[in-house]
Formats: sequence, structure tokens, C-alpha cells
Amino acid sequence: MGLYRNGAGYLVAAFTHNATGYSAPVTLFRSAQPIDSVTFFPAPDSNAGTLGVLARTDAGVVLVSLNWYHDALSRIIRPRRTSP
Repeated sequence: MGLYRNGAGYLVAAFTHNATGYSAPVTLFRSAQPIDSVTFFPAPDSNAGTLGVLARTDAGVVLVSLNWYHDALSRIIRPRRTSP
């Protein structure tokens, strides 16, 4: 999971790491509001978990918690295994 800042705002993307490097990032969401942090708490037994997003707004700081099921995303960014 990565948090990036560009001229248009903030971008949160997912990627994997393996012995040969990193996969291409897949954009999860964008925000015009400043995002201070993103955390991912994985589920122990499935392609799911919780995303926690800490962002600043004109009214103060907000914490957004998202339940996330990422089975389709995992198939996109993980390399396919071939049978021997």
C-alpha cells in the first residue's frame, strides 16, 4: 500500500513485492483533501481486511475505516503461478 502526493491531491495505491521487484501500482482512491496516513490491517484467513485513512479537512481531522475485500485486486497484481 502506498500513499502518494501529486499536483491534483493525494493517491492511495496497492502493490506487491517479490524477489524480482514491485508490481505496478493499482489506484484504490484519490483525495483532494490532505491524507496523513493509510494503514491496512489484513484478515488472517482471506483476501480482506480494514483500511484506516487519516485525513485533514477544513473542520479538523477525520479517521475513515473501510472494510475491504480485495480478491479481484489480488489476482491483478500477483503474478500467475504456472504448473511444473
